[in-house]
Amino acid sequence: GAGIEKAIRRLAEKHETLIVKPEKESGGRKSLILPVRSKGRLIDKNIGALAGLVREISENDNAVIQEVLPSRVRQLFSAEFLESLVDRFARIGIPVLLDRDPLTPLYSYFRQILVLGGNGYVVSHNIAVVSTQGVANVGQGGLLYEYTDDIIDPKYRDDMRREISRGALQSMEYQTRYLEANWRKVLESYLKIHPEFAGRTRYRKMFSDLTGFPANGIPYEMGDFMPVFLVDEEDNLVRIFDPATERLLPLFDDRGRPTRAKIFDGAGREVPRTDADGRPLAVPYFDDRGGKRGLFDANGNPIPSLVVYKIEANPGAGLWRPHNDRLPPERKGEGVFTIFDCLGQRGRLYKDKLPV
Repeated sequence: GAGIEKAIRRLAEKHETLIVKPEKESGGRKSLILPVRSKGRLIDKNIGALAGLVREISENDNAVIQEVLPSRVRQLFSAEFLESLVDRFARIGIPVLLDRDPLTPLYSYFRQILVLGGNGYVVSHNIAVVSTQGVANVGQGGLLYEYTDDIIDPKYRDDMRREISRGALQSMEYQTRYLEANWRKVLESYLKIHPEFAGRTRYRKMFSDLTGFPANGIPYEMGDFMPVFLVDEEDNLVRIFDPATERLLPLFDDRGRPTRAKIFDGAGREVPRTDADGRPLAVPYFDDRGGKRGLFDANGNPIPSLVVYKIEANPGAGLWRPHNDRLPPERKGEGVFTIFDCLGQRGRLYKDKLPV
């Protein structure tokens, strides 16, 4: 018990809000989100509550403890989408105040389903979920939309599309690397859960099947993603993402003073961070006409307005039906068809390799 609370305290020193949830449950069942730090001080009561839930969950499941990423629904989505959101929530009996106090809390995440076909990965479903609760399943207060570019504010539309696509594909690459490096541990863990296979299974180094598909390959996955803004609510750049360390680097410290992180304009000139009197300068991301100024990091990489984090990998068929229900009649079934079409393409590769 003391060890669990100590671990949560270590996390609380880095993150303001944490979530505890069971590994196998979905839709927020038996989960808890609490702030654990306020104005630099730890909140002992909340840390104790999270530790208690971890102990309770651990009696019959693995407990997951994660940093909570803040959603900025009002900033990310287009005005037209937000208005439609109010109407849809009203139809299920949930009143939502968009711009009047007290503002209704809004949360969102995105799901991309990737399936491996004969020529690489294909996205079968693009999904956005919006809820008034920190963790909510579709049907439990969460609304599902098809993720199309027009639901995103035009300022962030291109960055959102590019970053979620990059994140989805890169995550598959990183997950296969993890499986390769930890293949023995993964197999041993599986056999503990399914001891009926232990007598028939021997450890082998990483191998590929007849089609060249490796044992650590992932043919299908539903990834959940969240955008993390690099700009503040006024669209001033406040941090950058360092791909080498996979860390967010703040441009200003807790006192508002510029950090050592450097940013540059399109001509390669360093963007000033203080004025002539040494006072910190804001770094607007957009120009007066709303276009991107064009800001770059120290390695010459363009700085996006946001990056996308993968928050969870899922198996199964979650959200297939709700997604299909949102499609017009002429598109019904297209996502499911894409999945089985890709499986058929790979099946053909096996058929061609096997003797008749």
